Amino acid sequence: MCLLSQRRRRAKGQAGCADYFLEVPLHGGYKLHVSEYVIIKQGKPIVIKYRYQLQTPDSKFTVRWDNAPHHKDIDSFPQHKHCRNGETVASFINNIFDVFNSLDNELRNES
Repeated sequence: MCLLSQRRRRAKGQAGCADYFLEVPLHGGYKLHVSEYVIIKQGKPIVIKYRYQLQTPDSKFTVRWDNAPHHKDIDSFPQHKHCRNGETVASFINNIFDVFNSLDNELRNES
């Protein structure tokens, strides 16, 4: 079962936007937290802000991809990846499909 919490924050004069959070249960008790701010432009959804975080079954941080603009020295700015060891590295993962592909590798390495 996937838990969805939708928070709607509309910018003044901007229709067709959504800010939502998903908690996706994965194999082995892992959870993927998905947070996206999406607008509709010319009839297509555009992800403006995102955060994808993997947590262990006991809710410990594993990895997070996001595009918060606070690591200007990283080549992929504003996109980056927070690693379990505290390192922040360049990342070109910027959508949920790439996250699921990467998670396949992350969870295999955990096993």
